[in-house]
Amino acid sequence: MDPYTTDENTYMPAFWNDGLEMYKKLVNDYHYSSSNVYLLSSRWYSKYDGSWAWRGENPSTNSRVYGEAMWDSSSYRDIKDALDEIASKITIHDSLMIVIIAHGGPGGFGIRADVPSCDVEEHPNTQATSLDYESFGYYLNSSFGNGNNRKYAVMVVVNQACFSGTMMPYLKGDNRILISAADSTHESWTMATFPYEDPYTHWAFLYKGRNWRLDDSHPGFILTMGNLKNPNSVEVAYNHGRDATFNNNDLPPSYPEIEAYSIDPSKIYW
Repeated sequence: MDPYTTDENTYMPAFWNDGLEMYKKLVNDYHYSSSNVYLLSSRWYSKYDGSWAWRGENPSTNSRVYGEAMWDSSSYRDIKDALDEIASKITIHDSLMIVIIAHGGPGGFGIRADVPSCDVEEHPNTQATSLDYESFGYYLNSSFGNGNNRKYAVMVVVNQACFSGTMMPYLKGDNRILISAADSTHESWTMATFPYEDPYTHWAFLYKGRNWRLDDSHPGFILTMGNLKNPNSVEVAYNHGRDATFNNNDLPPSYPEIEAYSIDPSKIYW
């Protein structure tokens, strides 16, 4: 997650909020062991309070955060460390879900750059970098296998980033379900609130869209995953997430996509 950017007007707690909501959905509602849920987040320099300052993790996620949302840092536990650890333990009987909650572009999704804090304070634009989908797909195939070398039962990738449909040809593989909050040519959006007091609370696809004229909400992906006693399938959650993006007041839809390979998403549960 990368909630802090270089301008107070683009501060978006939706990153923190939805990362925590997904964590709670798995641990509280589906009783996953917290040791098997890796939440990674980033600290950023921000002008949110009127001056450049180091913004730490959100207090609501501190006790749950595994490490930094960087790819391969020698100084921090990071995304690659988490996935390497999972890859060392996973078996053909286990499922893997990767949820990406980040800014994104046509080439990849945003992560924090491994830059010393003193350098970032002088040059704040250096704090961000990205992980391209081609490299990420190569890593997944190398570490978790594909085809006859597959090391997992099912892999589900949920990507909230703008233009996230770009990932499809790079991340595809046997027994995988790829879900993007947007296609390769559209941005994803936070939920539209009235009267604009906090427009960045959640991402519409992941959490909720709203229709002011009807004064009603449209629960998205996380809210419709169900729970251990009453589970919903991957397909059900995706359909609700898509509905939320098409019913998010006057914001344009992001055109979510789902691709399934050698598996039926209507029969896959959490």
